[in-house]
Amino acid sequence: ILKNLQIPFVLGLNPFAEVDAREQAMVCSDMGSAGPVRCQRCRAYMSPLMTFIDGGRHFSCNLCGATSEIPEEYFMHLDHTGHRTDHYQRAELCLGSYELMATRDYCRRDDPYPPSPPAFIFMLDVRHQS
Repeated sequence: ILKNLQIPFVLGLNPFAEVDAREQAMVCSDMGSAGPVRCQRCRAYMSPLMTFIDGGRHFSCNLCGATSEIPEEYFMHLDHTGHRTDHYQRAELCLGSYELMATRDYCRRDDPYPPSPPAFIFMLDVRHQS
């Protein structure tokens, strides 16, 4: 469509921008000592688009289609619509953006200190083709 209309397409992103007063602040989801629930095949994190099956004991990944087992501590029964009964209490099941509380497994095992802040790398493509 953009090619036919010859309208330039621009996408402006501002990561870690200040939250406007009219917006909801970022919610942090703590999934306990087991850490975030992820797809066993593609390692995608839990999202509102994952489909729960087998009474809530498994989920189908929306990215790769694989079926993964739900850890026992994360299990919750499904309602009559196929959604978990805690759907609106868990950020990862009802929000498009949320933060995760990292477990110790995400840190280097031999490092006794907490992780350092992330490093930011910015890349700009200034080729003529772009």
